[in-house]
Amino acid sequence: MLSLLLKTDPSLYEGTFPPFDRPSVVGEMCVTKQRDILPGRCRAKYLYERAIGQKCNLDLNSGYHQFESKDVMNNEKLDVLLKWILIHSEPGSSLNKVCHKADFICWRGTLSRIACSPYEYRDGWRLAAVRYKSVIFICEFPTDEKIQHLNSMSDRDKLMAYWGFKFEQYVTSDSSSDEPNTNEPVTTLEEFDVVVKARLGGRKEGLRLLYSGETDCIDAGSPSNDAMSILLTEDEYVELKTQHKELTNGFWRQKAMKWWVQSFLIGIQNMVVGFRDNNGIVTRVERLKVQQLPRKAQQWSANVTFNFLLTVLSRLKELLEASPDLIYHVLEFDPSKRRVTFQVSPPGPEFSFLPKWFLIHFDKS
Repeated sequence: MLSLLLKTDPSLYEGTFPPFDRPSVVGEMCVTKQRDILPGRCRAKYLYERAIGQKCNLDLNSGYHQFESKDVMNNEKLDVLLKWILIHSEPGSSLNKVCHKADFICWRGTLSRIACSPYEYRDGWRLAAVRYKSVIFICEFPTDEKIQHLNSMSDRDKLMAYWGFKFEQYVTSDSSSDEPNTNEPVTTLEEFDVVVKARLGGRKEGLRLLYSGETDCIDAGSPSNDAMSILLTEDEYVELKTQHKELTNGFWRQKAMKWWVQSFLIGIQNMVVGFRDNNGIVTRVERLKVQQLPRKAQQWSANVTFNFLLTVLSRLKELLEASPDLIYHVLEFDPSKRRVTFQVSPPGPEFSFLPKWFLIHFDKS
């Protein structure tokens, strides 16, 4: 039975920005085409500095027919992140210790989706959550509308989705001393992920979060790309984006919010934006300071996004702490009704996302 978790009216979450410790990097990993985990940054991409601040003519359509794309209908759930946790768990070590005493574990995108909900009027979301050994895991599942959208994408939609990945290839290289290789096929089958921990809320009632997000590249000033090198501070990670022509009023009303939340959660301070036309031609590349985004916000507030995120996670923690371990709950946000609902997952495997190999490993601890 569906129950109301909370409403999403922005006016309910106004007020000061909640306490939020700057995200602290606890790990990096490269994911291969076979979805294996390589700890460190051995396959990370580096920002090609000379592309910035220059007029250019980058064709984002180039190489489209060689594109190696993920199967967008295949939900990997938390498997990659769970593999990273396993790699870093010593024999007999507790889940709580390996996960840095986190209350919640999830992907960065899940937190972004929740935080933006008060201002989202089109796309809903569906999440499953489960508590295991005092840690709450959250995993996103596609809504019926999302599945329908993916199945009905036009050729133009698919091409435009490719543009962002091609732009990344134009402005990154395999090391800080190399130039971009734009002749090889663009692939989304490999990725570089950063794992961070953060605290949201006050010292006593605050929530400890452990989450991971795919990161586009490392600032080219980094001294080494060796897997054993010291971890970067967060401001050396860079997010890459494309934008149609200018940062106009429409951009500041919606897209700026999503860019800011995504970057802020990892601690990214700099973005590189390729400005394109309708034909997918980038004519200039510029830096953008992440801190500028909430300052110029139109019709959204950074305070509301993080107050809402804190409220959702706090309610969810209360809900699952009153439930036995490994009882899955499903949360859904319906943008037309402006509310988040929850229910206990029906029996069956549909929303059970913690794999047996993970549970077997930590059942011994």
